[in-house]
Amino acid sequence: SINPLITLLLAQVFLPGLERVTKQVVAGTFLTVAGVGLVILGTVGVIAGLVVAIGNLTGQRWLHDRRSLLGYALAMGAGASYGGSNVLTKVLISAYGSPLMISAFGLMFGVLLLLPLAGGGAVQDLKASRRSRGFLGHVVLAGLASAFAIIAFGYSLQRSDVVIVSPIVSINPLITLLLAQVFLPGLERVTKQVVAGTLLTVAGVVVVIVGSTM
Repeated sequence: SINPLITLLLAQVFLPGLERVTKQVVAGTFLTVAGVGLVILGTVGVIAGLVVAIGNLTGQRWLHDRRSLLGYALAMGAGASYGGSNVLTKVLISAYGSPLMISAFGLMFGVLLLLPLAGGGAVQDLKASRRSRGFLGHVVLAGLASAFAIIAFGYSLQRSDVVIVSPIVSINPLITLLLAQVFLPGLERVTKQVVAGTLLTVAGVVVVIVGSTM
């Protein structure tokens, strides 16, 4: 934040005899503010990149299916929930210091909350899907990937600030797009907007990392 700069200025106004400003203090203060500025700029770049990457696809879907508006609203709600959970996870890790325990409890409560919502329909879907080749393997891989992501995110929050980690983690839609081109070439199409958004998002992540080290 910019509070070091404000502190420096107020100390010179109200505590001129107690605080001494040196060149090192001034340089360090402005370097800190510059780092914060780069983090903010990088975060904006990440968001802009994601918007550019998926904006064209979203517009095309909207023209063909107006019901997709509900999907967009739910996606925004999911994003807000993820953002809130990031902060809560950071608070819990700071208080209890065990990312693995917090991740395990989070996954457990997630399962308990989803079971009543899934109901009998999920059981029927599972029975029907058992006949599909490789169904169990795909489910296991998806579960392992999700569990690893949550645990890795928890450990990253233990070692860094949430405002630094969140923009870096937000590159996951780009990974999804790249993997979709490899494994689902007939279902996903790479456009100029997707490429531009990908490059902008990666640049934003780089700026966030550079800013966090200043």
